[in-house]
Amino acid sequence: MTIKVFDTVDETRTTTQKITYDLSPPTHIKSIKNAIVQRYGSRGSKRKLSYHPVIQRPLKKKPTHDINGGLPSPPVERALTPPPPAPPANAHRPRSTCPSSSSLTVSEITTKLEQLKQEKHRLFQLIKRLVQEEAKQQEQMR
Repeated sequence: MTIKVFDTVDETRTTTQKITYDLSPPTHIKSIKNAIVQRYGSRGSKRKLSYHPVIQRPLKKKPTHDINGGLPSPPVERALTPPPPAPPANAHRPRSTCPSSSSLTVSEITTKLEQLKQEKHRLFQLIKRLVQEEAKQQEQMR
């Protein structure tokens, strides 16, 4: 059994009405044009504030060297030395000779951190010197 809920009849009208207005230009057309040119003409060089300006503050980045307690790591563009060959998968790795972190005291940990910071600083200075020497060599070749 089929029940028809509604019936649609599609009637489209093909008549259109065209309305045109004949407006005379305003008496102050030159001053209006000048105001528009002044407001929007210089928009390319500098942007005007809108009625509802959005306050844009620069994002504050937390210095990572303060968080980590050391120098920030520089970005690495390429490896200076080739990576060491990977050991075979079935090779047995010997246990580390370093003592476990639970057996170290606070003073030993702080001295180890200081040693690592000094080594990091020394390595950064070495990298900086090598990059400067490489740049000098490239300039001399030109």
